[in-house]
Amino acid sequence: AFRPSRSQAEAKEKTVTLKGKMLALTYSPGGKLFVLNQGSNRRGLRVCPVCGFANDPATVLKGGKHENKYRRTCRNTSLVNVSLGHEFSTDILKIVLPPHEVDLKTPEATHPKDQYLSIMYAVLEGASSALEISRDDISGCVTGHNEIILFDNTAGGSGFVKHIFNHFEEVLREAKRKVSGICGCTEETSCYGCLRNYSNQLYHDEISRGLAFRYIDWLLNGEKIPDREKVPKLPAEQEEETVGSKLSYYEAQDTASFEDTETELEQLVRDATDVSFREGLSRLLAYARGRNYEHPVTDDCIPVETSIWPEIFWGQSHVALFSKEKKHQYDILKKYDWYCYLVDENADPERILKHVKQGE
Repeated sequence: AFRPSRSQAEAKEKTVTLKGKMLALTYSPGGKLFVLNQGSNRRGLRVCPVCGFANDPATVLKGGKHENKYRRTCRNTSLVNVSLGHEFSTDILKIVLPPHEVDLKTPEATHPKDQYLSIMYAVLEGASSALEISRDDISGCVTGHNEIILFDNTAGGSGFVKHIFNHFEEVLREAKRKVSGICGCTEETSCYGCLRNYSNQLYHDEISRGLAFRYIDWLLNGEKIPDREKVPKLPAEQEEETVGSKLSYYEAQDTASFEDTETELEQLVRDATDVSFREGLSRLLAYARGRNYEHPVTDDCIPVETSIWPEIFWGQSHVALFSKEKKHQYDILKKYDWYCYLVDENADPERILKHVKQGE
């Protein structure tokens, strides 16, 4: 729900005309949002009032048994069905797009795709890339009237959506480039190179880069977007590795009584469901065998601006490993004094584990 809270004099409106197609933009500083999570297909969520565990009602739990965040069985087996919501004030940008239904014609698609949701995530990715805004700092939603609402994630607003308001055509062109297929996924779906990220994983089956591309291409009248100049990367072994500038003030616990690195990696490999993550862990495990490292932690968080839950981390060494599903948390922690790695089949174990202190 979108509701400006300040006077209309403080809001800004403009119409963007693209080849005869008109888009209406309204920027509202200090607007109010009520965010409601009704779960998949509006079925709500089943939540444990004791430990906070939540899942989709369609997922069957035998006897209501579930694990808490420490991976231990919770004593409570009675879950309640709820929708979760909260209200907050921030800067808001409303985008009203001209109607144009895109026919993707993909009979192999097994899940209905959402055109406006796909366009919204393309615009967010385009804004992040074109205007150098951290993707963690902006979010969005789609109203029942197919209006796109973008907002700053910081309470009170940080001016990011105002920047998008002022440079919307540039954002659209970069959004088109992001969903043009340079990521390599097929157009009826999406990937972490175009529309997907940790925060929108609930909608991964509903968003399609092809829907977003065809609509934005129609808006821009087939305008050709030149490729952005790519800066060649140095080989991994030549890259200078640094940690973030923020201090986490993390007090490392005594892990001498914990399982060693080799044992914990073996357990993670057994539990991993993502193939690329499991292959990356296997590479680390092969390298770690017979080596003595600081004992790691696998069932605790690193408290910074929010609670970060790496798959495994070494507290004294400030090294944390994440699967791609936790990229959002990875992006937050890497701003702090930690060596952070997204682990996949290309993981370089020597490069990662050289930062982990030797055990006693």
